[in-house]
Amino acid sequence: MPQTYFSPRDIKALREYKYSSIDKSLLSRYVLNPYWNWLVTLFPLWMAPNLITLLGLGCVGINVGLVMWYDWTLEGNAPGWVYISCATGLFVYQSLDAIDGKQARRTKTSGPLGELFDHGCDALNTLLAGFLTLSALGLGSGWMSVVSLCSAMTNFYGSTWEEYYTGTLYLSVVSGPVEGVVMIVGVVVMAGVYGPGIYRYPLDKVLTRIGLGSVTTYLPTVISSTSLNRLLTILGGVILAFNIMSCGYNVYTHTHTSTKTKTTTTKVTHVKPNPVMTFLPYPIFLLLLILHLSLAPTLLSHFFLPYFMALTPAFGRLVGEIITSHLCGRALSPVRTLWMDGFLGVWCVGIGASVWGVDERVVCAVMVPCGVAMYAKWAVKVISAYEEVFEVGCLTIRHASKDGKWVKDQ
Repeated sequence: MPQTYFSPRDIKALREYKYSSIDKSLLSRYVLNPYWNWLVTLFPLWMAPNLITLLGLGCVGINVGLVMWYDWTLEGNAPGWVYISCATGLFVYQSLDAIDGKQARRTKTSGPLGELFDHGCDALNTLLAGFLTLSALGLGSGWMSVVSLCSAMTNFYGSTWEEYYTGTLYLSVVSGPVEGVVMIVGVVVMAGVYGPGIYRYPLDKVLTRIGLGSVTTYLPTVISSTSLNRLLTILGGVILAFNIMSCGYNVYTHTHTSTKTKTTTTKVTHVKPNPVMTFLPYPIFLLLLILHLSLAPTLLSHFFLPYFMALTPAFGRLVGEIITSHLCGRALSPVRTLWMDGFLGVWCVGIGASVWGVDERVVCAVMVPCGVAMYAKWAVKVISAYEEVFEVGCLTIRHASKDGKWVKDQ
């Protein structure tokens, strides 16, 4: 059956697409990159780059399952070994996510599908890794946890939105995929060693417990007397504000150089929509989230994890529309972005059901499978269409046989 997802113009843009990125991270350049260059050599050349990415996401998914089993309320009730496992899973994901591009260059399979797959996994990991962090901090299922997850989503959405307009993925000196993940790994390791309860104590007591009590004499009282989990949340907010301002500045600078912007990664040109209009779906997404949790407090107190598990694929689809439009040189549609392949309708019905007093277990039981099915259907559609057009495999490496037919690499 001929694919119908990509138009001839999309295919032309995909063929001409060239990946562009700027990484200013010192940690990445001088510490992690040498490690990544060594790590990629451990993988056989028959292993597809996207399969490496998927394995990393699977490590995070397994640990999310452990947290759901041992710490449903995210109050830090899981045993120490669970947090050591979570920290290991997050570090493994970062490592495998970093080497998929290197593996693609080794196997000569670089292409837009790799970037789409990578961004899709990163979007899902944004919330999945957030669940592990909330449990390690013992923040529980309250509004502070909602703010933390929304901050992580905002950072990722802003970076993807920025890439759509500039044609380049910018990683600043302090970025989420590098320094952010390393910091989270450290936070989760501490929870495994000292217990999540350590983050509920004021900073001065924490420093004293780990043998750094003398440092408190140099800190203002307002800082040393604040609980560590709140300080980390505030730090995350400061980093978020910096990154969002940076994204906004880069988009403003790029869009005001010309009214008809030529994407730097493809020869296909088009007039891009107003940046404010294309960013608008995300604030609406957040408003719906806040509205639903405000109208149904039970979702927040008892069904926090399943509710956000439903929103994880929805957020992935929201971001997926932007990155797909970027790769295909399409004009990004705010309406199509927010529609999320029909999940918006399911979500609105869920909000109405909560208002009418329907059991929140029923609401989650409908939203979770609908969200997963919506995202899976879109992902399979896009990947299948790309495989058909470009005769490549997503999770396998193909090569041309003697008769010219494409077969899976053995």
